[in-house]
Amino acid sequence: MLLYDAPTMAVEGQDGIADDADSYGDLAEKDPAKAPPARRGPGIASDAELFEGLLEESTDAARKLDSDWLYQKSGHVFGPVKARRLLEMLYEGEIDADTPVSVGEGELTPIRRVGVFRPHLPKVEQRQKARREHDEHERREAKRRLMRRMGLAGLAAVILVVGSIGLVMGIRTHRQNAAEAEKAAQEAKLVREMEELLASVTIEPPLLPLVDEPDPPPKAGDESKPRPRKKGVARFSGGTGGGTEELSRQEIMAGVAKAFAGFKRCIVEQIQRDSESIPEELVLTFVIDNDGSPRDVSLADRALKKTPLRGCMDGELSRVRWRKYKGEVRNVEYPITIGRR
Repeated sequence: MLLYDAPTMAVEGQDGIADDADSYGDLAEKDPAKAPPARRGPGIASDAELFEGLLEESTDAARKLDSDWLYQKSGHVFGPVKARRLLEMLYEGEIDADTPVSVGEGELTPIRRVGVFRPHLPKVEQRQKARREHDEHERREAKRRLMRRMGLAGLAAVILVVGSIGLVMGIRTHRQNAAEAEKAAQEAKLVREMEELLASVTIEPPLLPLVDEPDPPPKAGDESKPRPRKKGVARFSGGTGGGTEELSRQEIMAGVAKAFAGFKRCIVEQIQRDSESIPEELVLTFVIDNDGSPRDVSLADRALKKTPLRGCMDGELSRVRWRKYKGEVRNVEYPITIGRR
C-alpha cells in the first residue's frame, strides 16, 4: 500500500451506494426483513438502501462504495484504497472507528462518522471482542500448558533425583554387603585355618632343672662360641636359691603355665603369617620384678624379635602376676618346643 501523494479523482457517472452494491455484496451481513425479494443474499447490497442518507459528505463520490479512499495512521496518510480494503482493515483491527478517512482530497473524518462504514462498527466491535476473548483464552491455555509442562518436568526431575539416589544407595549397599560377606568369608577361613593349625601344632614347656647349674667358665678362644645347654630346660638367674621370701622355680613355672595356651595361639598366628619363620624351639626371655610383674619380654631369635609374635607373647605374659618377693629379681629363659603334624 502506498503513501498518498496525489489527489484521487472521483468516479463519474454513478449516483449512490445502491448503484454498485452488487459488487460488494459480501461486505455486510444479510437482512432478510429489509432486502428486496429479487436481491436477497449475503452482504452489504441487501441493506444498502438503509444507509443511503447516513453519509455526512454531500459529494456523490463520498456516497459510493467504489470510491477511492484515504486514511491516516500514525501521522501518515495512506491510499488510495477501496472501501472493501478499509472494511477488511477495520475487521482485522488494523484501523478502528476513530481512524480518519476521506474520499479523494476531502476532509479527513473519523470512520464512525461516515455512513458507509457505520453499520459495520457494531459487528467490528463484536468481532474484536470475540478475538480478545479468544486471545485471552489462548493465553490462559498456553499458561496452563506451560504450568503443566513445568509440573511434569519438576516431577520427572524429582523422580530422576530420587531414582538416582536410590540407585546410588542400592549400589553402595550392594558393595557394602559384598564387602561384609567377603570379610566374613575371609574371617571364617582364617578361623578354620586357625583351628586346623591349633590341632596340628603342639608346644611343650621346658623341663625344670633339678639343681642350679652354674654357667661353666669360658675356655680360652671360645668367647665367640655359644655356651652349650640342655634343650628344653628352663634356666633361672638371680636370687640366692634359698629363703622363703624369694620366688621359687616352681612358682615361676606355675605362673608361666597360665599363659601357655595364649603362647600357642600366638605361635599359630605367626605360622599363618609365615610358616617358615617358626623354628622347632622358641626361647622366651623375661624378668620378674619384686612386685611380681614381668618385663623385658623378648625372644632369643633375632629374626622373630621384630615380628608380631613377640608383642603377642608379651601381651599374654603381661596378664600373669606373681607374688611380691624380696631379693634379687629373677631372669628367666623359657624354651618352648614346637611340633607339627
